[in-house]
Amino acid sequence: GERNAAWAARCPTTASLLEAVPGLMAHAGAADPFGFAFFSTLHPGSTIEPHTAPCNLRLRCHLPLRVPPGDGCAMELAGARQPWAEGKLLVFDDCYEHAVWNRTAEPRVLLLFDLWHPDLAESERAAVKGQ
Repeated sequence: GERNAAWAARCPTTASLLEAVPGLMAHAGAADPFGFAFFSTLHPGSTIEPHTAPCNLRLRCHLPLRVPPGDGCAMELAGARQPWAEGKLLVFDDCYEHAVWNRTAEPRVLLLFDLWHPDLAESERAAVKGQ
């Protein structure tokens, strides 16, 4: 997606740190409809049903900022349960089926951002961006 200047102004440190991430898909701007960077909140009692990414161009990154204690909040990725740990980056290929749930009384908050898949050549990235 495109950089949202209003949100970047509200979170200048986060925006600055993201700008320094090598391979961040959001750097491509409007030319890349598949790369995002945003805060994701999963409210208590919420579930995101099993789904896959629309393509295999990216690796999705979850940086957990707030994770409810216990084992009631997690993700299942390609059939394996994957809990989050605050401050521990989780990088995965989201073209594989995954689902998330929060069966706790507290929200889960993470910074979510996308990187170009390392198996893509520069020419393939350029083609995706229409260059």
